[in-house]
Amino acid sequence: MNKTWKRNNKGRLEKIETTICCIENNHEFYKYHLFNNKCSKCHLKTLSETETEKFMKNHATHHWKYERYLKKDLHWYTTDLQVSDNNGFIKLLTYMLNTTDDLFHNQNHMNNILKLLYTCNYEFKGLTSKQATNIYNDWKNKHTEGLSNVTKNKLLICLQHFLAGLVIDWWNITNELGGVAYCYYANWGKVPLLFDNNHEKNPIQKPIFEYINSPNNTDEKSRFNSWIRNGTTFVHIPIIS
Repeated sequence: MNKTWKRNNKGRLEKIETTICCIENNHEFYKYHLFNNKCSKCHLKTLSETETEKFMKNHATHHWKYERYLKKDLHWYTTDLQVSDNNGFIKLLTYMLNTTDDLFHNQNHMNNILKLLYTCNYEFKGLTSKQATNIYNDWKNKHTEGLSNVTKNKLLICLQHFLAGLVIDWWNITNELGGVAYCYYANWGKVPLLFDNNHEKNPIQKPIFEYINSPNNTDEKSRFNSWIRNGTTFVHIPIIS
């Protein structure tokens, strides 16, 4: 047991043994052997994501809230939706992104890309995180030389937003696609939860660009509009109706 200072009945401080693990907001949390002689909160902080899920499954009645999709299921989900690097759509998208040096200043150019996404939405379901990263690095190498750091960073942030919104396997986005993409779109690399709060199967979130076809869903429309704004800082792109 740890020892802590406490006043005795004479008002003097003395060391006493205690089972308190930590105190937060005047609440005491006690140690327990199942938590490796820590309180549950401190114990969970020492576990990896996989260990946390296993622990909750063994010790919590609501463990299903922490279950996530298996990697093999996510692999097949992505494989079923992705297109090859040689697909005509990816070649055309890459060509359009690289056609002009002032991509994010050119309203007509970005409008054409959105129209392409809208037209091909029935067959194009998104990029893989690897494909998006390759396009990002290719564009960065071709179009940012000689720019000031301020201008370069603004342009790359726009591109990170734009490409991350096309990614099928968003949980696989890393800092290679940029910190903004990882922060806003990857959920910090956590794979999707398997169930919602009602213990119903939780559908995997689609790439945000697919919400272009969700004019009546307020939440999806809001996310789509936000994606467009963040991906086109210098121009106003009208939303396709």
